[in-house]
Amino acid sequence: MGEKTSADVGVIGLAVMGQNLALNMADHGFKVAVFNRTTQVMRTFVAQHSDTPGGLVGCEGLSDLIDAVKTPRKIILLVRQVRRSMPSSSSSSTPASTTTTW
Repeated sequence: MGEKTSADVGVIGLAVMGQNLALNMADHGFKVAVFNRTTQVMRTFVAQHSDTPGGLVGCEGLSDLIDAVKTPRKIILLVRQVRRSMPSSSSSSTPASTTTTW
């Protein structure tokens, strides 16, 4: 699915924050490569938003995502961070993100 070196930026993780971030950038004319651990989530997201001005590039693997983003690569990773205060307490999760350039 990925297009070789055509995207301006990549987003890994398509939960609510990742989808909104990818759409915001695509709506402002940037081509965004997107990857999600669950491939069907990525496929559905790209299909539902095929009309964005910048466009979305669906990537089924991390290597596809890396190949799809122009150098120097700007890739945003959105992950759910789990914090535990005590072994017996229930875990709470908060979103976290990081940006890496290769």
